[in-house]
Amino acid sequence: MKGDNSLLFNHLRLVTSDQIRGNFVRLPTSVISVLESTNIPVHEFGVLIQPGSCYVGWDGHESRQTINGEPVIEINPVLAQDFQLKVGQIIDIQINHYNDSLVASEVFVEPETSDDWEIIESNAMFFQDEMLFQTRIVNPGGKLVCYVDRIVARFNVKKVVPENLTAARISTNTMMIIAPRVNNKAPKVVKKPTSLLVTEKTKECKPIIRRTTFKPAAGKKLTIELSKSDVKSTIAYISILQNPLDLQMVPAATKEEGITHPAKRIAVDVKAVESLEVGHIRMSLQVWNCINGTRSNGEKIKIEFLQETTRDDISVVMHKVSQEQKGKKVVISGVDTTNTVILQNAEALAKKLQGAVITNRLFFPREMLLIELKTKQGNKIDLFRANTQKDLDWKLSKHEVEVPIFELSAQLEEPGKLVALEKMLDDMVNSVCSPVSPPCHYLYGSTGIGKSLLLANIAYRLQCEHGYHTNLVDCNSLLDTNNVAKMKQKIQHLLATAYWKAPSVVILDNADFLFPSLKSNEEAGGPGSGNTMNQASAKLAHILMTEMIKITQKRGDIHVIMSAERSDSLNPLFSSRHFIGRNWVLKAPSRIEREMLLEHLFSLKSLKYAEPLNSGDIALETEGYSAADLETLVDKIFHETLCKGSFQPSGLEVDRDTFESALKGYTSSSLRGIKLQKSTGVKWSDIGALSDAKNLLLETLEWPTKYAPIFSQCPLRLRSGILLYGFPGCGKTMLASAVAQQCGLNFITVKGPEILNKYIGASEQSVRELFEKAQAAKPCVLFFDEFDSIAPKRGHDSTGVTDRVVNQMLTQMDGAEGLDGVYVLAATSRPDLIDSALLRPGRLDKSVLCGMPTTDERAEILKAVVATGSMKLDSDIDLKELAAKTTGFSGADLQSMCYNAYLKAVHRNLQTTSVPTTHADTVPLLQSPIDYVMINAMKSPSSPVSTLPHPNTPTDPAISRAQDILCPNTATTSESTPVPDNAFPGPSTSETGLTVSCADMLAACAETKPSISSTEYLKLNTIYRKFVNDRNGDMPSGEAPHDIGARATLM
Repeated sequence: MKGDNSLLFNHLRLVTSDQIRGNFVRLPTSVISVLESTNIPVHEFGVLIQPGSCYVGWDGHESRQTINGEPVIEINPVLAQDFQLKVGQIIDIQINHYNDSLVASEVFVEPETSDDWEIIESNAMFFQDEMLFQTRIVNPGGKLVCYVDRIVARFNVKKVVPENLTAARISTNTMMIIAPRVNNKAPKVVKKPTSLLVTEKTKECKPIIRRTTFKPAAGKKLTIELSKSDVKSTIAYISILQNPLDLQMVPAATKEEGITHPAKRIAVDVKAVESLEVGHIRMSLQVWNCINGTRSNGEKIKIEFLQETTRDDISVVMHKVSQEQKGKKVVISGVDTTNTVILQNAEALAKKLQGAVITNRLFFPREMLLIELKTKQGNKIDLFRANTQKDLDWKLSKHEVEVPIFELSAQLEEPGKLVALEKMLDDMVNSVCSPVSPPCHYLYGSTGIGKSLLLANIAYRLQCEHGYHTNLVDCNSLLDTNNVAKMKQKIQHLLATAYWKAPSVVILDNADFLFPSLKSNEEAGGPGSGNTMNQASAKLAHILMTEMIKITQKRGDIHVIMSAERSDSLNPLFSSRHFIGRNWVLKAPSRIEREMLLEHLFSLKSLKYAEPLNSGDIALETEGYSAADLETLVDKIFHETLCKGSFQPSGLEVDRDTFESALKGYTSSSLRGIKLQKSTGVKWSDIGALSDAKNLLLETLEWPTKYAPIFSQCPLRLRSGILLYGFPGCGKTMLASAVAQQCGLNFITVKGPEILNKYIGASEQSVRELFEKAQAAKPCVLFFDEFDSIAPKRGHDSTGVTDRVVNQMLTQMDGAEGLDGVYVLAATSRPDLIDSALLRPGRLDKSVLCGMPTTDERAEILKAVVATGSMKLDSDIDLKELAAKTTGFSGADLQSMCYNAYLKAVHRNLQTTSVPTTHADTVPLLQSPIDYVMINAMKSPSSPVSTLPHPNTPTDPAISRAQDILCPNTATTSESTPVPDNAFPGPSTSETGLTVSCADMLAACAETKPSISSTEYLKLNTIYRKFVNDRNGDMPSGEAPHDIGARATLM
């Protein structure tokens, strides 16, 4: 340690490393451990190497190499050569702390040679960004290096401001001033070239770099198109300028004997066009193939203009390229390489190249030919113009040549046709191309809805029409849960490529695989697993946002588009830091959109509709189907039609039977896993009284579905929420069951435990998913039984779970999300406990009282119960008289009374009926060995097969008698027999049929007590009266009383 707070390390070995690109070194572990103990940031350390007085920075990495087991210091090999440092040399280093007071405001540098100045001038934008990244410490009189692709530019530091600093650190606020370096040497006399180069520069033309466009140049020859201001000559060399980061990732090529490397810099004809934007270049398809490039926007092409000359003694030799290369094959898709085809390709290529500029070692991958240029004396030349006026010597060599492994790059193909999403496509493309567009866009929708196809169309549109470089990546292919560093490297490479080829768009499909939302350990599948996944997701999200912020500060025309299944599928960091600027949601197609999709899919399969079936009929019966579901359904229809052999000259015809056969048993992806109730067995006729409630449910639920075209023209908003409230046992749940049976709607029953969850956010997620499922299953009814337990008044729950559920339900039910075709039906006996905000118009629009039945209504209920149970009553039973004796009975009480009367009739018949026996050892009827008997086993076709013996087979007399008593109506049905006002005679039965007598009914009536006491009735009646008459618009605060001894309660 020196007095000026510098650290000295003596007798260290020096080695070079190609992985260091810039003016940096890598230190051994022993030195790093000392530096880390100082808590000084990495970028504030500067290293002075002696001998040589070489000032460099530390890149934060440790050296990996050793010499005889001793740690070493690694340095860039070009920098070591400039300072005359050798590998293995023993050096001393001094590490200084360069704080903010030692930061240079200006640095004056000068290129070492005129060639360095040409490189800088041609890549001014690149140097402006990269100089600060490749340098950290400067000193007057020092030297710097900067990489451009594979080229290294050298600089001499002339002055550092402030001038009193021996060495200084540079930052983003430091101005780098580069002085031009002009070559003042007298031009040398050009002698006749011994290398037989057939070009000469008549004047000094500096190389230029231009950006490629996806649209190719016209013609099939080796031609490029430039704007008029860029053209300096009619012939030029072109080569692809590689991204420096790509060069770091590619391992150094190993030299193989006998391998011929095709020319990477080829000569082309240059045409000037007016329609091309300045700074861009268009290349013909032949040029793209010869330089092994993927036709796209954003490639950097270096152009060197030449002045051509002509020669007459040129021979063009074509070599067949060998397919084998030391056990490997050259991958050329769709290319035939037989001798006959090669000869034909050679002849066609010779005609095609007439008048074109040809480069030595020019490789044509589709023809599998490599061209070699020679003079008649056997000397090789670099390029040559194939003059059409003179006969050239074209030869096809018998010898094959081997080239490095070569693969024709896959060109961007036009994606599938986008149906019914053209408006969203235009909107997203315009948003990306807007000058004030945010850096990130988010598209979400359920699986199979069409996200990937939409993204592919966006990429193609941006590439072809707007000049953007697009990179569509499926994040599932990037996922590697065991290697976060590898995924980080892939993300950084994607963004670096986007920056190099800007303007560009990176499209991350299925981004929720790479950046999933946070999960608890239980949700993730085990202890600790959730924490690991969350850490990886947070790290990758932070890396993406950090790198994008850095890039967008330099260029604003680089964007990211991400897609996932739900709005909350991505890591919450994206939302909390406002990284995502705009969201789009893909919903299930509407009826009109489904018609458009069906027309398109039918045309692809050459299917036709057989009258009277049409696309509208299929669209009506495929509510909630996604585009993928419709495609699967059309495939099933196609195969069903093929099996039936419905061939017509104009195509295959699809009739109604074929469609229903394909639809049978198929469940759309949105409905899988959802418990839908369509058949509850309860009809409107099974419910006595409640006529007002039934009429309201019909108007609200059944009519808009049954007469959809009429209601769709209504300018007013239709009701979508109904609250059924009333005394317990008065038919609220039974009404909901009848809705599921009679209205033809999908029916989802919701119970409190299915929604409530102890984890924060999980309950709200359950509510969102519930409404999403209902939206997918529309037309659908969501039935909340005991609604007061799910959505009570806010402010009384110490855990806050129900408060958050109420808040989420308010958001889902306020109509802002356009819940078209989703109806909410809630039932409760305590409407005063429900949060007041849910009872306002737009949510639960109408409240219906299911009150205690009157005498006439009780008679209707008794009549409905008797008819539903197929009970046979004595003719002397008067239902109105019986109703008058059941004051205070609810509908459930009346049903229970009828069932009890029926059981009394069963017991009475069993006691009075004697069973004939054939021997004295027969046991009584009730002690006979009957395992079990299924009552009304044959009533419904869907019921399981009865275990009773067949009528034609011998049976136990007790079993036969029990069957006659308990199942008297198996022969006939009761639905066709009208019920009189005062009595219900029952359907015709056999002589042994069971009949409920008046005594049975009176005995059951005496035994049955009202389930609602008079005190409870008065209390509930008061609550309902206040709920209807005394309710105002004031919303209670929800706060608990603060009086002494006060108790928080929901009462």
